[in-house]
Amino acid sequence: MCTRFATEIVHKRTSPSDTVSVTVEIIPDSNETQERKELLSSWRPLAFGPTLDKETMNSIFKQAESVIIEDHADVRPGRRPKYSRLSSSVLRITKRGPDEKNFAILYIPGLVRDVIDLERQEVLHMLDEIEDKESRIVGVINKCDTKQMQSHDWVFELIKNDDQSPRYLKEGWYGLRNRAPIEANNSDAERDAIEDAFFSGDEWNRLNKKRLGRHHLRSNLIKIRNRHVKQSIPILLSEIKAKLALCNNDISKLGPPCDTNFQQFTLINGIATKYSRMAENSLNGNYRGLN
Repeated sequence: MCTRFATEIVHKRTSPSDTVSVTVEIIPDSNETQERKELLSSWRPLAFGPTLDKETMNSIFKQAESVIIEDHADVRPGRRPKYSRLSSSVLRITKRGPDEKNFAILYIPGLVRDVIDLERQEVLHMLDEIEDKESRIVGVINKCDTKQMQSHDWVFELIKNDDQSPRYLKEGWYGLRNRAPIEANNSDAERDAIEDAFFSGDEWNRLNKKRLGRHHLRSNLIKIRNRHVKQSIPILLSEIKAKLALCNNDISKLGPPCDTNFQQFTLINGIATKYSRMAENSLNGNYRGLN
C-alpha cells in the first residue's frame, strides 16, 4: 500500500517466555507544532490482534493517514491551491516475540520524481551521501511492471549493475513486480507465479535471472545477513568474554556460595558474631577491636 508518510516496521526477538505483542505509534516530525506533536505521539490505532494480516495493516495505514496527513490548502495570490501531499512523520510498527528476528525496514515515499530521467531520482542523490554505499546497500526496483517505455534503459542498466557504472552496487540491484490493486487478495503463491510469468518475457532475458523476483532478493538478503553475523561473531565473543570477566569478578566479591541451609546458617552466624564483638568492643572502649 502506497502511503504519504514514512513507515518503519521493526521486528524484535524477546525471551522464550514472552508472548507476541505489537505496538503501533507515530513519531512526529521535528518541524510539527507542539500541539501536533502531542496529538501524533498520543495516537494509537483501534484494537487489533498480534497477527498483522493484510486487512489489519490496511486499517492501520488508513487510521494513521487520517491523523498524519493534513490536507489543508496552501493558497497564494494568483496561484492554484496547493495541498500538502507528504509528511515527514513516521508510522512505526513494532512486533516483539520469541520467534522474531531482529530486523527493521524503513519505507520512504515520494523519492521517485521522474520515471524517465534517472538522474532526477531523489533516492539516488540520497545514496550519494552514504559512505561506502557500494558495499552497504541493496538496490530494489519494485514496480518493474509499471515502467514507461522511456524508462526501460535505466531500469535495465541498474539491474545489469555493470561494475563501471556510477550506480554500481556490490550487493546488486533487483527487479520486482508488486501486486496490482486487483491482486490484493491473491495468495503469496499466486503473486509469485504472476511475477515469474512477467519476468519470463523476452525483454527481461538479457538480464541475470538471479536479479529478478522476490525469491532471489530474499535469498540474497539472507546471505548478506549471515555474512554480517559471521563478521560480527569475533567482536561479539570478545564482548561476551569481557562482560563475563566483570560478572565473575562481582560474584567473587560476594564470597563463597551458600547453597545449603548449613552454609547459610554459618554465614549469618559469622556476621552476627562479628557484630556482637564490635558492639562489645565499642562499649568497652576497645576501638582497636573495631577493625
